[in-house]
Amino acid sequence: MFNKRIKSIFLLFLCAILIGCEQQTNSSQTESEESSSAITSEEDFSLEDVTSEESFEESKPDVIGEFLEETDVDLETYTNYLLDGYDENAWEGYGIGDPFVMRYNGKYYLYSSTKDWNTGIKVWVSDDLVNWKYGGYCSTDEATFSAYAPEVTYYNGKFYMYTSPAGKGHYVLEASNPFGPFKAVTDNLGNSIDGHVFIDDNGKWYFYHAAEGDISVKEMSSPSDLSAPDLSTGVSVSGGWTEGPMVIKKDGVYYLTYCGNHVWSKGYRIKGAVGSSPLEFTDIADNVLLLNTDSPFYGLGHSSTVLGPNMDTYYIVYHSFSRTGRRRMHVDALSLNGKDFTVLGPTSTEQQMPQMPQIYTDSSELSEQFTYTNAKLGSGAVTLNEGGMMLTREAITTDKYTAEINLYKMGDDTGMVFSYVDENNYAIASLNSNSQTLTVVIYENGKKAFEQSVSLPKSFNTNYDFKKLQSLSLKKDGNKYSFYFNGLLLKTFELELQIGKFGIKATDYAMIGYTAISFSSDGSSLKNHYKPIEGKIPAITCVEDGQTYNRYGISYVVMKEGFIRNYMVNVGETSTYDVEITYCAQSDAVLELYKGGICLGTISLPANSGAVSTAALRNANLDVGFGVISFKLTSGATNVLSYTFTKSSDVTKENIPLNSYFYMDGTWKIVKDTLIMEASRREDLSHGKILYGNEGFGNYAVETDITFCSQNRSAGMIIRGTNPSLGGAGDDSLAGRYFFQGYYICFDAEKGVLVYKVNYERGEEIASFDAVVENNVKHTLRIEAIDKTIKIILNGELLGEFEDNYLPFLNGAFGFTGVSTSVIVDNLSVEPISEFSK
Repeated sequence: MFNKRIKSIFLLFLCAILIGCEQQTNSSQTESEESSSAITSEEDFSLEDVTSEESFEESKPDVIGEFLEETDVDLETYTNYLLDGYDENAWEGYGIGDPFVMRYNGKYYLYSSTKDWNTGIKVWVSDDLVNWKYGGYCSTDEATFSAYAPEVTYYNGKFYMYTSPAGKGHYVLEASNPFGPFKAVTDNLGNSIDGHVFIDDNGKWYFYHAAEGDISVKEMSSPSDLSAPDLSTGVSVSGGWTEGPMVIKKDGVYYLTYCGNHVWSKGYRIKGAVGSSPLEFTDIADNVLLLNTDSPFYGLGHSSTVLGPNMDTYYIVYHSFSRTGRRRMHVDALSLNGKDFTVLGPTSTEQQMPQMPQIYTDSSELSEQFTYTNAKLGSGAVTLNEGGMMLTREAITTDKYTAEINLYKMGDDTGMVFSYVDENNYAIASLNSNSQTLTVVIYENGKKAFEQSVSLPKSFNTNYDFKKLQSLSLKKDGNKYSFYFNGLLLKTFELELQIGKFGIKATDYAMIGYTAISFSSDGSSLKNHYKPIEGKIPAITCVEDGQTYNRYGISYVVMKEGFIRNYMVNVGETSTYDVEITYCAQSDAVLELYKGGICLGTISLPANSGAVSTAALRNANLDVGFGVISFKLTSGATNVLSYTFTKSSDVTKENIPLNSYFYMDGTWKIVKDTLIMEASRREDLSHGKILYGNEGFGNYAVETDITFCSQNRSAGMIIRGTNPSLGGAGDDSLAGRYFFQGYYICFDAEKGVLVYKVNYERGEEIASFDAVVENNVKHTLRIEAIDKTIKIILNGELLGEFEDNYLPFLNGAFGFTGVSTSVIVDNLSVEPISEFSK
């Protein structure tokens, strides 16, 4: 749970950030044709109608950067899990399944599935996403019998709950309070299970639900109307049963999370997709957002996404199913960068608490952070009377900030004051119930210097009731001021304004809810977030705010010779790590990794004509704890997308006993040091997978003797395999044939040798080689894997090699898999390798 302790390492002390004199002159890069000798799928990064022109952010100067020092810091931390079946208020023996978190008036409300054969839905409340207080039953309506995956949407003073009793269609329930009581307002409306409502910036509502073969979506004509025909979003989990949809929107991109294949499988996983509309999505490049099949947590699924307390960082809330009948709830941060959509997790060690705003109050008292004019305190809220104002004591000087006010029982032309210098010089964004508009006015020397109105986006042609709580937000990034109403983007203005105070002004009257200001916007708070290692670190989360390069709707960090980029990190375990660098470069470059001023390794980044490529830095030693890592480009120029840290393991030369596997499923048996796959009596079908070594293995050569005993064969070797599991309900090996990540080198009776890239689906065939492999003859197979290149040697002859430039698997174990065949394996050995056989 929650811990507060003093870490002996780390708070950034920025010696200096130097502004480079050299400006980026190129506005785009020339893209070459894909090389026939390299395997790339960079086109998978494309996101039509969302991407801007490939360009640099010319408004940002080059930032060279300097190494950051580390000093002591007081740091509040938490450790996943947060709630489970042992919590006294959770469903006994069940836990927190299918967690949904709603943010309303600055607080978080958690709803979860009801244990089978029980009635009622429970609710918890939190200020910070970590510490939860039980709020009792929010509904005991008979429609909540075995209620699956309840989700709640607030609109115009009412809370609408969507839930499916025992997975048998949806009811809509309604309440005037997030604590309920929710009462059913519809009969059973069908539409499967796992209903989710998303409201777009134009006010349109969309309903998503689980289905066989995809996630389905439809437009709604009222909060309780689900009668429109289903449309396919175009995404699924392995083409089978797909559930747990959740959609958010940021910077014009729609982000969808969903899960499958079965909650009882260790391979239950969360996938991510992006779209340019709420109706159609494309899987992200990495395909799987959250997956872990080993202790301490596995079976990760059914998530919800919510804006964090600082109003800038998003968090994903999900459950694990590590122990029978006890689902646990977890929370990890998200990075949203188009198709480079990343969970900073899953984590199981101490992590930084979600960041709180620098200034905030729930307005149940007169906060010392504000000054008040013509205001009074009563009924648990601050009321501003005619001409009343609530202003921060100090001017907001930061170039980036996010601010939110919540108002109810307000009169017309009440709103948000910003850049307030004095009563004659300020800006205000005010709401008007009659015209249903937001009007932005700038006053200079007591006169209007700017005025523009924006219509509020109506849902179902219904006006907003300003007697009910409504939320108004402002995101400032330099001269860009973006206004949001109830989380819906209204408009972005380019404004030249003075530094000033922030607050609220009531022309008539208003009651004030939660009010907050964070000194970050557009995801910049992730620069101050300690990214977990192991894991992927998006390059844009560096401390420096320099130039970025936009390609396929994804932002890369621009690096030139001498540039340094610093990252705040949280190393979970003292160990040796391999680092995967994803980049694109027009010229050769050299990158160095530093920790505490010490160089831990150097890696060459070969020119790739601007294609998406990967390089590996091996064996970097990192100590546990919070700190800084730094990357310095010592020569050349490149654009970096991400750094992925994987805990590595040494490979030693040894013969592998065939009974020393760490994972096995299917119809294998071991007889006198021989591994045999054969048909089972039950199914008369042979199938399964088996893995040896360690998932941290990097570069290695593995050699074995293999004999095929049937003509109908499809079997071979797994290289760099990780996260193996069963499929189905946890006991069906065949359903889990491709339930691993890595490469599958398949010997096919008709097609020769095929190489598949497996990511819990067979995936694409990335290479093929002609070969004649006789039955009942022992063949010697040797596989050599160095970074992104793999060689296949059969009976001492080079059969072929392939290079996987596009997000390759660089670490993993080795083993065997197959289906509908009989195969015998013996004489298995492994050795470290630094260069290929001649």
